[in-house]
Amino acid sequence: MRLSIKVFVIFFICSQLGCDHNPLEHYTALGNDAIAIKDTLSAIKYYSRAIDASPNQALSAYKSRGACYSGYGKYNEAMRDFDMAVKISPKDKEAYSFRYILKQALSDNDGEMKDISTVLQLDSNDIYALNARAVIFLKKGDYRLAIKDCNKVILLCKNYSIAYNNRGLAFKGLNNFDSAIRDYTKAIELDPNDESYYYNRGVTYGVYKKYDLAIIDLNKAIELDPKDAQKLCDRGCIYYAMKKKNEACNEWNEAIKLGNGDANKYLKQFCK
Repeated sequence: MRLSIKVFVIFFICSQLGCDHNPLEHYTALGNDAIAIKDTLSAIKYYSRAIDASPNQALSAYKSRGACYSGYGKYNEAMRDFDMAVKISPKDKEAYSFRYILKQALSDNDGEMKDISTVLQLDSNDIYALNARAVIFLKKGDYRLAIKDCNKVILLCKNYSIAYNNRGLAFKGLNNFDSAIRDYTKAIELDPNDESYYYNRGVTYGVYKKYDLAIIDLNKAIELDPKDAQKLCDRGCIYYAMKKKNEACNEWNEAIKLGNGDANKYLKQFCK
């Protein structure tokens, strides 16, 4: 009788999971299937089962669950998973990439740079890591280093619009406005639906006092992103420079409604 019960239990388990079932692979695959249909909560559940089944071998499950947690804003949980992924496989480029992106979201510039450096040690031609490092250099005002990284990205991937935009920002930081405008224009050519490219070029035209061109670009940027208060505020500044006070004050009023503090200052100063 006991033997019959044991046989039944084995039969039931096999019918549910398969006799050659590997829990780590099985639950990781179920998690991936859940991600494919955008069922993130189920994915987390399955990846957790995979990790429980084999915690020291669950590299893929840790990375995937960490990415799910990041999407939910559960950054501490995500960081623990990426840390485990790196511990399991210290030369896994993707694990470091996931982690530097998370550190970027947490404004941990030093930690981000450390992981980016590791990625580039593993693959010196990783365009995403090179671009991320260029952004850090931009934040620090190291414009020439940013340009160097952007140059390499463009050499490796000539149609990567973000690299042209970032190089344009670096050129602007060096007061090389002609080169900045050329790069913004190339970025727009490659991706005409990114509002930031029009905005950056428009602001640079403003510095050049090419106000009509600045307004055209800011109009397009605001058309693509109408709820950005800073763009409205800056368009007001351009109008004011063009001696169009009424238009400027209207822009600042709209920007104030969206919570822009600079616009409030300009309104008080220039629209009395």
